[in-house]
Amino acid sequence: MLATDLSTKMVEGANRRIQDCCFGNVQARVLDAMTMEGVEEESMDVVTFVGLLETIPDLPRLFRNMAAVLKPGGIVAGTTSNGNCPWYGLRALLHRGKLMPAPAITSPAASCMRSRPPPASGRRG
Repeated sequence: MLATDLSTKMVEGANRRIQDCCFGNVQARVLDAMTMEGVEEESMDVVTFVGLLETIPDLPRLFRNMAAVLKPGGIVAGTTSNGNCPWYGLRALLHRGKLMPAPAITSPAASCMRSRPPPASGRRG
């Protein structure tokens, strides 16, 4: 199963649970986190992610884009694995045996989470 198929199945399951719980204003979607295409600026109360940070080469850009789609006072929440997680061994096998180290979370990304940057033109590219 490809990662995109798995993501789609996860989102379908999440949307079924959302519907079962009668949350009318909640939705799960698969998006390109580096562009957030299809999401209006300042339109989300919460942006969540699962297992995303270890796959993103440009964390400051990611967090700027997340911040741009959040309403003032919005929340970014997610889960990610650490460098000792078995995922990295599987990831290396999936990438033809090449060791792919986990990217370091740098202070610029952390600072993007603490303060909302001013809107900038061209943020999605």
